[in-house]
Amino acid sequence: MKCPHCAARVGLFSDAAKTIAKDKACPHCGRPVEMGVRFLPFTAGFAAVAVAALVAGVSGPVSAGVAGGVGAIAGFGLKKRAGGGS
Repeated sequence: MKCPHCAARVGLFSDAAKTIAKDKACPHCGRPVEMGVRFLPFTAGFAAVAVAALVAGVSGPVSAGVAGGVGAIAGFGLKKRAGGGS
C-alpha cells in the first residue's frame, strides 16, 4: 500500500496499518491516514472480473461473489483521513 500523502510504501502488516486505534499515521510522513476501500480501484477490479465472467459465459452468484472479492482486494488500502490535515 502507498501513503496517499507522501506515496511511500506502507506494509500491510506494519504497525501503522495493523493498529486498532482510530488515529493511524503514516510511518514516513506522520500525516493521518485510515484504512478503507477506494472507489476507483474497486470499480476497476470488479468490472474486469465481471466482464471476463460474461465473456466466458459464467453467470450467477458465484461469479458475482468472485467479482466483488477481487474488487474489494483491489480497492483496499490507505486513504486520507476525513478532516485530518492536508
